[in-house]
Amino acid sequence: MNPFRGLVVRSSAAPTVEIDPTCHSAYVRFKTARVRRTIANNGPRTVVTVDLDARGKVIGVELVGVREFSIASIRHHLPAPLKQVNLERARFVPATAESPRALVPA
Repeated sequence: MNPFRGLVVRSSAAPTVEIDPTCHSAYVRFKTARVRRTIANNGPRTVVTVDLDARGKVIGVELVGVREFSIASIRHHLPAPLKQVNLERARFVPATAESPRALVPA
């Protein structure tokens, strides 16, 4: 069973893509919210995790094992239901220790 089936992003704001080339990872943030649940799927080369809020809405997607950070490459690694998300307006920023992956539950 596909854990990502039925995922939908309900945000009109452009996403922020946090890039960490030293870890070969990217985090596509659609909104800032408290993470209620994380679902994962380990691919042959890339680990994909999706953070969800209390309503089951997508907060962000983490991709680990990414070798290239182009829009096409990131879209390729996104779960199928999210491949149509508009990344053309995304802000690409370096990931830092200060940038929260998402607000973690207390």
